[in-house]
Amino acid sequence: MKNIFFSELNNVGEVKLVQDPDYNKWRVAILVKFRPSEPLIELNNHHHSGGERTVSTILYLMGLQDTARSPFRLVDEINQGMDKNNERRVYKEIVNTATQANTSQVRRKNKFFFFFI
Repeated sequence: MKNIFFSELNNVGEVKLVQDPDYNKWRVAILVKFRPSEPLIELNNHHHSGGERTVSTILYLMGLQDTARSPFRLVDEINQGMDKNNERRVYKEIVNTATQANTSQVRRKNKFFFFFI
């Protein structure tokens, strides 16, 4: 499944379910590509910076928000490791998503709040 939020930031992101004969070893893999010259690879702490991992995590969570009902969403230290450019870009995506018509925040009767700590 491709993540549209990655493409909004001119990156590539996908999520896939990695199955194993042992059900306890099933996992979700987040694949990312931040530079055109790189291949799409699984997010990891050896290859990706702290900022890239933070951007990937928040964009993954944003991609999930239409699948789960919640009265609010709270992520502490969301900008941890991000440079100022990525911090602004991600914040803009969060605001656009939260205020966009026909999204989980707008189409339901519940009010949603984003807390930035």
